[in-house]
Amino acid sequence: MTSTDAWLLVWLAAIAAVVAAMSARGCLRADAFDPAPPRRVDLTLLDLLIGALIMFAGVAVLTVLHSRFGPAMDQESDPPSTVAWTLASQGLTQLSVVAFVLWRTRGGGWRDVGLWPRRPYRELLAGGLALPAAIVLALGFSAISVSVGRWFGQPEPDSGHVLLTAMLSAQEVWVVLMLLFSAVVVAPLLEEVIFRGLIQTALRSVNQSRNRWLVVIISAALFALFHGGVPWQVRLSLFVLGIILGWLYERYGSLLPSLIVHAGFNAANTALALAIGE
Repeated sequence: MTSTDAWLLVWLAAIAAVVAAMSARGCLRADAFDPAPPRRVDLTLLDLLIGALIMFAGVAVLTVLHSRFGPAMDQESDPPSTVAWTLASQGLTQLSVVAFVLWRTRGGGWRDVGLWPRRPYRELLAGGLALPAAIVLALGFSAISVSVGRWFGQPEPDSGHVLLTAMLSAQEVWVVLMLLFSAVVVAPLLEEVIFRGLIQTALRSVNQSRNRWLVVIISAALFALFHGGVPWQVRLSLFVLGIILGWLYERYGSLLPSLIVHAGFNAANTALALAIGE
């Protein structure tokens, strides 16, 4: 047995242990969401469509800006350029959608959509307990998918990311801090409002049945597809993470647990990649 096979068995055992623990706690049952508070907010598929149009408009503006200024800014070798484009992308394509959601849920709807914690200490504890499980499941499925791809002759995916490359090559402390802030704080906050607060709530307006798992799975699939330019092995990891984040949102009716898990996962993933020099 090679060391790679041994690590694969370790990941399989860890995943089995986490799934068994979740099953024993009743997390996988259809009635796991019954204690969740109802979301009395009027976010519909029309709002989802408007949010998508706002995001596409931001992408169009970003494309024009990139065609005008991009050639003069080499993101691969110029970390400050990476900071500029990352913040511009988040602002134009995501922050604008979040602003729309905040406007639509004004007047008392922030708590109903989960933007304001209902029981902060309980939700903090739930997020903290779910974080290790999320790391094991997401990274474990990623490791398994890499092994499966290797068996079929596919090369291992490049685990590098433009943000990680910029962090490693940055000479200025402020650049590293800004990139970390973007990855660990800004990205989780914006994405959770969009994918859980807007998308899951809008899908729930259509699916009025008790089967919330369908809503969670669709939201997780969109979450994985949203992260473009990544190999399928990474998309599988993001899909698993999206299911966990969606489950937390449906179970507690708050974005706080999913925010903790999302930010913690990004921080752990970044620390791991930096530690091994990717």
